[in-house]
Parts: sequence; C-alpha cells; structure tokens
Amino acid sequence: CALPILFLQHLGRATSLTRGRDGTGHYSDPALKIYGNISPLGAMAPVACGAALASKIRKEHAVAMTYIGDGGASVGEVHEALMMASVMKLPLVLVIENNQYAYSTPVAKQFIVKKLSDRAIGYGIPGITVDGTDVEEVYHTCKQAVERARAGEGPSIIESITMRMHGHAAHDNAWYVPKELLESWKKKDPITLYETKLIGEKGVNGKAIEEIQQRIQREIEEAALAAESVPYPPGEEALLGVYA
Repeated sequence: CALPILFLQHLGRATSLTRGRDGTGHYSDPALKIYGNISPLGAMAPVACGAALASKIRKEHAVAMTYIGDGGASVGEVHEALMMASVMKLPLVLVIENNQYAYSTPVAKQFIVKKLSDRAIGYGIPGITVDGTDVEEVYHTCKQAVERARAGEGPSIIESITMRMHGHAAHDNAWYVPKELLESWKKKDPITLYETKLIGEKGVNGKAIEEIQQRIQREIEEAALAAESVPYPPGEEALLGVYA
C-alpha cells in the first residue's frame, strides 16, 4: 500500500481502509488484491490457498503469496492448505520467516527438522531455504517460485532465515533472548548489508544512497502530516457494518 494509506490506517482515521475501526495491519485493499491479515498467521495459509484456487478457476494466472513465522508454521491449518495446494497444483507461494523465536519459544523446542523447507518433501513440492538478510537472494528465489506457480507447476515453500529483533509486541521486552544473539544479528541488518554491496560491488555512489534516504524521509513525513489532518470517524459509526 502507499504510505498515505498506511498512515491513515495506523492512525485510525475516518478514510482509512477499515474506516477507523482498526489501527493495526488487519486490513485489506481489494484494488491491490491484498487480503485482510489474520492475527494467528498460520490461518492465512488457507486464505491464500482459496485465493489461488479462485485464480486458477478464473484463469487469471495470478499467484497467491502469504507470509507466516516459524510459530505459525506449526498450526494445522498450514498442513491442510499445503495438502490441498499440492494436490490441486494451486499457484501458491508460502514464505516462512524463521525468526528463531515464536513468542518466547525458540525454534529448537518447536520442530525437529533442520530446515522448515524440508517439510515440502512430504507434499511433493519444492522447498528452499534462503538467507533472509540477503536482499537479492530473497528476490530471485521468490521470483522463481512465482514464475513456477504461474506456469501451472504448483506451490512452493520458501524458508527465510532471519531474526526477530524485538519482542512479539510492545508488551514483550524479549528478556528470554540472549543479548549476544541479538548483537550478532544486528551486524546482519539487510539494509546496511545491501547498502554496502551497492557501494562496493555495484558502483553506486554513497551520495546517491543518502539522497534516496532523504527522499524517503520526506515522503514519510508528508504522508504522516497528511494523515494527521484527516478527522477520526464519528462515534455513532462504530456500530455500522456489524453483522454478528
């Protein structure tokens, strides 16, 4: 979504995608074919599976892609979705962000396989593990999976190895994560790593990167100010659109 739309949503303004009823990421944008997020992320796999099935029936040649964490990958809905998607060869790409922790549970206590992508073997579909801090590796791997799905060859699983650098939510200070682990992952910031690569290997001028950063900062500030000028929805609208 565009920055103005994001700020309207998170500030709960009247013209936001949820008309001020939700201040988080639980929104959809039908025009962009973005489906509303479900908090238990594993439950998004069947939703994406349904979207992929609809695309196949309508011959739209679209590909459904959804992202879940290592914790979300443990729920039954994910297995059900992958069973259906693999048997029906649905155009689906499931990205599993291996964050090392689900809430406070480390991956060693979540699953016994060495790689979550190995689960793809049981469904007879491709599974690949990538370095989630490598921008180009992630891009090219996802591109290949999307092209494969669009060609009618079925779903894929992509496991992205990364690290959740904060607690699960604002109330969680991540006391259970060893400080030295967080410190080691700080050195793998994908933005910093890619900036270094652009300058060192791609011949990009450091000043050009600085100008991009300044432009982005201006766009953020302008979008925030624009959203703040939009009023909140009137209280009497709170009960509109309630059907249960």
